[in-house]
Amino acid sequence: MNSLKVILPLGLLLGLFNLPAYSETWNELAPEKRAILIPFKQAWPNLNQQQQARLQQAATRWQSMTPEQRQLASQRLQKWQSLNDKQKAAVRDRLQKFRNLPTEQQMRIRQQYQRFQSLPEHQRERLKKRWQAMSPEQRKKSSEKMRQRKGK
Repeated sequence: MNSLKVILPLGLLLGLFNLPAYSETWNELAPEKRAILIPFKQAWPNLNQQQQARLQQAATRWQSMTPEQRQLASQRLQKWQSLNDKQKAAVRDRLQKFRNLPTEQQMRIRQQYQRFQSLPEHQRERLKKRWQAMSPEQRKKSSEKMRQRKGK
């Protein structure tokens, strides 16, 4: 019942997105969705339309995932749950700042992230440790240098 461990917090995380409001009774849900949303059976009548919509979308998305995607989602969720409130607020803040960036800048960041992810694990770890060892001033200078190189 891995889906049960993931769907509750995943539903809460989906609160970051605007969804259309609609409401169904528990018995009107498709059997597959009911199976995934079983932890919410008792609370379902008391959930507002937006909460129900978020949970239904989460169940639909979960159904469409491969086992590997479900495993990754579970791992990410566990990591999210391990964060304290201050850390979660910082993540939400960074996400909002990212969403406010121009599309071109978002694409550039995504490309840089993909390039980083394509590096061998030992190289990524070495870069992470080097970055973490830097002071905020050093990080700022390093980021500026990288931007200048990209601009040339």
